[in-house]
Amino acid sequence: MKIVFAFLLLALSLYKVVFAASLTDEKSRRLSKKYSSIFNQKGYDFKVLGSSTKNSTFSYELSRDYEKVLLIWSGESAGVPSEHKNINLKLNDKIIKVKAKHFYENYTQGKLFLAVAELRLKKGTYTIKLAGKTKPNPKYYGHAMVLLEKQKSENRVKIFAGLEAFYPGSLHGVDLKAKSAPFKIAVIGGHGLKGNGSTNLINGKPLGRGDDWNGSSGERWDIDQYYITVEKQKEIVGKKIVFEVDPLLQWLFPLVIIGSWEG
Repeated sequence: MKIVFAFLLLALSLYKVVFAASLTDEKSRRLSKKYSSIFNQKGYDFKVLGSSTKNSTFSYELSRDYEKVLLIWSGESAGVPSEHKNINLKLNDKIIKVKAKHFYENYTQGKLFLAVAELRLKKGTYTIKLAGKTKPNPKYYGHAMVLLEKQKSENRVKIFAGLEAFYPGSLHGVDLKAKSAPFKIAVIGGHGLKGNGSTNLINGKPLGRGDDWNGSSGERWDIDQYYITVEKQKEIVGKKIVFEVDPLLQWLFPLVIIGSWEG
């Protein structure tokens, strides 16, 4: 049994080495057309909070006021996905009704949805509660807050959102519509399970150490952020700057991709 397991590990390692050699070839990449820019402005930095949860509530503590906040919620509907376009935020005893500005549905692996709202929030502790009639399946469910911080610098933040199933056997990519690599990038998404070797890359250059989609932010929920050194930025070249996911052994659902570029 140990010999068979060792052989499987060796085969997996060889596959990764051979496959990685072709990652920079644009013909081997499957570019998605289902992700679009929902924010693109200079003079900002970003911070991401969030987690999966086994029920429909979660709390966020903000230490100061924010002029721009993206509130994200995603899951698998037991009824109709469009039921989940609204949520309630509670600050102390005050209920704030929130409606999604951007809403996406996908029926590849169940009735999946992604909702994104734009808000202005004051300092305080917020509790989020789904307002739909049915609760989502917690296997896919998670929340996130993207805090957009105004800066004096000319740094640019771009945010892309969408909902597509990234399946094993293909290298999936999202064009970041940029001429150079970002110095910081984050991805929010669901369905990742530790041990499947899924990797995040830009133009074939791995961002982490492998097994990036491992439920790092809760059960089957990932919020991964990477800082890219100047040296590595220079290595990332190509006609397009593309964020990529190699699912390897599992189905994945990237939802929001955020990048920061120097002004």
